[in-house]
Amino acid sequence: MLNLYISPYEELRLDFDDNNIERLVNCKFQYIKYGLIKTIYEDYLYVFVEEMLGRLNNLTILNDKTMFGKMGKWQEYYYFKSKYNERHMQEIKIMESAVFIGTENYGIFLYEYDEKTWLEINKGYSETDKKGPFEYYSSPDNYRVLLKCISTKELKKWREQLENLQGILNNY
Repeated sequence: MLNLYISPYEELRLDFDDNNIERLVNCKFQYIKYGLIKTIYEDYLYVFVEEMLGRLNNLTILNDKTMFGKMGKWQEYYYFKSKYNERHMQEIKIMESAVFIGTENYGIFLYEYDEKTWLEINKGYSETDKKGPFEYYSSPDNYRVLLKCISTKELKKWREQLENLQGILNNY
């Protein structure tokens, strides 16, 4: 198991069998808040490690303040008409460059804004929602799960833990 702390009461967790660390071992990516565990996605361990390290080593610097805390608005742009997407291609490209982990139901983004690093977790649109996708994505209150500043000290710990795990995985 690997814990990436966000705050004293929140963390991201890679839950896998510590006794069987291999590239293709099954892993759960979880968000934990006050001890409540939400499994966001499951995949092979190496996928999470490579994607997370890739973003940590290449942070997107957000200059467009209108995008701050609103990356999730573009996480499922395929719901919108192509003309609309064409007009907003810059926002879509910014969102794609900030993906920390992309899953079927969640978008997890990591980026730098105002000289601080931010973690943003957004829930995707559900077709069972009474609102249509355009209305759903009209307000971050509908999709945002978390927007939190991550300290440089914590990011360094994240990187070290992930690099150590990657070193183990590279031996397989």
